[in-house]
Order: sequence, then structure tokens, then C-alpha cells
Amino acid sequence: MTEKPHFRRVVLSGEYDLLRRDELREIFASLGDEPEITLDLGGVTYVDSSFLDELGKLRLRLPDHSITLVGADATVRRLLEITSMHKIFTVE
Repeated sequence: MTEKPHFRRVVLSGEYDLLRRDELREIFASLGDEPEITLDLGGVTYVDSSFLDELGKLRLRLPDHSITLVGADATVRRLLEITSMHKIFTVE
């Protein structure tokens, strides 16, 4: 994680499925003090609905924060579009 006074960058990697849901919850629970958050998905190779659910919960918990998803591969990006997550997060 990279931290600046008003910014945090979290680098995620590997597969995020039901088996890693608790880990993802802990990571997301640590966010909130900074108004700008970047989730770097460049190293993420797989996500399932539990990942998308946790992303949605993060947005609900931090409605006024700027949350940007960067580096998502084509498959993850497509899931973000199908589920309309690209409308509630900035996707780069």
C-alpha cells in the first residue's frame, strides 16, 4: 500500500474468490481515512461475485470518496461493465 495524506494506493494480486473474501474485507476495512483511493488490479488474475460484492460494499461505506480501479485486465474490466460497477467507480 502507498499512503500520502489524502491518498492510498492498494495493489491487489492473484485470484479473488470466496476463499479470499475475508482477506479482501480486511483490506477494504483499512480504507476510509483518505478521500482518494486507488485499487491497482494489474496483478489480479481472476475475480468472482464475492469480489464484486465486496467492491459494492466498499462503495456503500465510502460514498463520498474517490475510488479508482486501475490496471484491470480485459476479463475483469468486462465483469465491471456487465455489473455496472464502472458507473460507480472510476475505471482506468
